[in-house]
Amino acid sequence: MADYDLAIIGGGLNGVSLARDAAGRGLRVILFEQGDLGGAASSATPRLIHGDLSVLERRGFWRVRRALAERRTWLAIAPHLVRPMRFVIPAYVDERPPWLL
Repeated sequence: MADYDLAIIGGGLNGVSLARDAAGRGLRVILFEQGDLGGAASSATPRLIHGDLSVLERRGFWRVRRALAERRTWLAIAPHLVRPMRFVIPAYVDERPPWLL
């Protein structure tokens, strides 16, 4: 059996991200996944790769910028795992003023 610097168990978005990053840094990586890559737990979570309106409301501009950069990277390297989605956000005066949206 070959020698590896890093073994990753689970090929969800997090496992694949770690494997890609480590391999890009020159490490010898082995990834174990029993099913399809990105097909289980971490890919099915409700966490979205987007700018997050609530973070913008709290003026977390740097966090939103990082999230958008991450989205751009995922769309480039794994378009089969991440796809753009349209959202409809109802604008109720008592919740968020229209200028905020």
